[in-house]
Amino acid sequence: LDCSFGEEFCPNIHKTTALHLAVILGLPGFVRKLRAAGAGLGLQERGGHTALHLACREGQPHCAQHLLGGLRCPLSEEERAQLESVNYDGYTPLHVAILRKDVELVQLLLRAGADSNKAEPSCGRSPLHLAVEAQSLEMAELLLRAGADPAARGYGGRTPLYSARHRPDPRLPQLLRAFGAPDSSGDSEDSEEDEDSEEDNSSGEEYDDIVINSGRSTPPLFIGVP
Repeated sequence: LDCSFGEEFCPNIHKTTALHLAVILGLPGFVRKLRAAGAGLGLQERGGHTALHLACREGQPHCAQHLLGGLRCPLSEEERAQLESVNYDGYTPLHVAILRKDVELVQLLLRAGADSNKAEPSCGRSPLHLAVEAQSLEMAELLLRAGADPAARGYGGRTPLYSARHRPDPRLPQLLRAFGAPDSSGDSEDSEEDEDSEEDNSSGEEYDDIVINSGRSTPPLFIGVP
């Protein structure tokens, strides 16, 4: 199999390459061999997903590790570029992993150097916003320890703390405050109370507009708040 194809090469109408298929099928050995043969990391299938996006979507950490060069340091330019690559919805692999609630992949991507503050384009939500909306204390702490901004604001001015206060898990506001999230007047419960009551029906669409089930249980949380 000759994998030394150019960027324009598409093996089928879906623009799915052999590398994409190996990831989707969960074949890390083939991913490693295809990479060794020169398969490109930047090729996107019809949804704009790179192989790393697909590894995050399909929950394939071993495939992701091969795509990231076994996490050797430093990564090549091509390996680093895929961390910031966006699909046609504007999502990076880190966004996809968070939406999938895949703690292992989130940890792997952060270790490889993924940007913990890159916002998605629909509402300007940071990875930390997405982790709070996923109600994942573990992912939120991983992001905060990787440098995520606890005061980041989406396009509507909402912070992760605002989102956390209006969701069920009471530990998330405590975690965010422990990492310096401000209770600013523009984001306070009092000032937002009326607005929140008016937007009860729409807030779910704004904040949880993408719901993806990974089909796997989340590991128990053993979180130490500093």
